Amino acid sequence: MAQGTLVSIVVASRGRPKGLYRCLLSLLQQYYRPLEIIVVADPAGCAHVADLASRSGVVLLPYDEANLSAARNLGVAAAHGAVVAFIDDDAAAEPKWITHLLAGFALPGAEAVGGFVLGRNGISHQWRARAVAPDGSEIALTPPSGDAPFVALPPQGYAAKTQGTNCAFRAATLRAMGGFDPAYRYFNDETDLNLRMAAAGHATAFAPLALVHHGFSENAARRADRTPRDLFEIGRSQAVLLRRHLHQSQREAAMAEFAHAQRRRLLHHMVAGTLDPAAVGRLMARLQAGFAAGAEAVLQPLPPLADPCGTPVLVTADAPRAASWRAGHWRRRQRLEKQARALRQSGEVTTLFCFSATPLRHRASFREDGIWEQNGGIFGRSIRSEPAPHLWRSMDRAKHEIRRLRQLRWPEPGGKEG
Repeated sequence: MAQGTLVSIVVASRGRPKGLYRCLLSLLQQYYRPLEIIVVADPAGCAHVADLASRSGVVLLPYDEANLSAARNLGVAAAHGAVVAFIDDDAAAEPKWITHLLAGFALPGAEAVGGFVLGRNGISHQWRARAVAPDGSEIALTPPSGDAPFVALPPQGYAAKTQGTNCAFRAATLRAMGGFDPAYRYFNDETDLNLRMAAAGHATAFAPLALVHHGFSENAARRADRTPRDLFEIGRSQAVLLRRHLHQSQREAAMAEFAHAQRRRLLHHMVAGTLDPAAVGRLMARLQAGFAAGAEAVLQPLPPLADPCGTPVLVTADAPRAASWRAGHWRRRQRLEKQARALRQSGEVTTLFCFSATPLRHRASFREDGIWEQNGGIFGRSIRSEPAPHLWRSMDRAKHEIRRLRQLRWPEPGGKEG
C-alpha cells in the first residue's frame, strides 16, 4: 500500500482508563503518518485521556455499553482511512506497528492483515499465526522462515485467525462484510469476522514484525492473572458462533467439547491455587447459563456499514524522527532515568536498558511515561530459546538487544539514531 495512505486506528475501551492512556502513548509514537486515532470508550476512559486527545488530535467517542463489537463498529463508522486497524486498551504497539501491517496489504489478494502478539515478559510470543474452525477451535500455522509478511494458507475448513488486539482490514471490505456482529458482546467477535471473510473468498496475510505487547489486564470476565471471574459471556458468544457457523446436528457435540475445555481450564487454576474449588461449579453453571442465553439470542442479518461522514480528524502530534537508548547497571538507574525522560520529552522513541550483573532473564515493557524499558541480567536470556549470552559489559549487551529491536523500534535508514 502506498506511503501516504490514511490509516485509521480504532481502540475500544471499557474500565481501563490508565491502560487506555498508555495505549494511546504508544500509538502517538508510530512513525507512520497520516493517522486517524478513534477511541470508543466509557465515560471514565474518555475523561482520563481527554487532555491527551485534545492536544494530539485523537477522536473520542463516548460509549457506555458492554458490547465490544458494537463499540468497534461505532469506531469503523467514524473511520475515514483506507485501512482500519484495531488494538486493545491493555496493549501497546511497537513504533513501526502500522508500517509493518501495511506491508501485508501489498501481498496479492490480502484484505486483512494480522500481526503477532508479545506476552507479559514483552519478548516471548503470546500469539502468532493461527487458523480457526467453525466451532472456534484453533490450530497453529507454520510461518515461512524470516520475518516477511505472508498470505495465510489455512487447511480446508479453516479460516486465517486474526487477533482482535492486533489486526487491520481494508475499510471497504470490512464495511461490505457488515463489520463486527453485535451479537458477540465479548469473545469470538473477530473469529466470526474471520470465518465470514474466508467464506467470501477474502485472503488474510500475517506480518510477523507488526508487534503489540499485550498485558491481559483484568476485566469483568477475568482477573489480572487470567483466572476466570465469570463465564457467562464466553458461553453466550460460543453458542452464537455455533449457530452462525455450524449445522444444527453438529452443535451439541461442539458445545460439550467447549464446556469440557473450559472445565479443564478451571481445574488447572484450582490446582495452581488461584481458584477456590467451590468456584468451579459456580463458573460452570454460569457457562451453561450463557449457552442458554446464546441459544435464545435474536440473530440479525448484517447489512453493509455506511461510509463515514465529514472529514477526517488527523493526529496532530508529530511523528518521532529519531530513536535513542540509554543503558547501564541498575545502580545507575536514577541517572539513566533522568536521561531517558529528557530524550522522551524531546520527542524521540526512547529505550532504557537497566541491567544487573546476573543471569536473570529479561523482561520488556512500555511504561506509562512513554519510555520502553528492558531489564534483567547482563548474562541472562532475552529470547528464551537462544543459548545463554556471553560474558560482556552493559553497553555490549544493550547493542546486542538493539540489533534484535532495530526493525521494530528504529526509524528507516537515514533516520537519526542516538
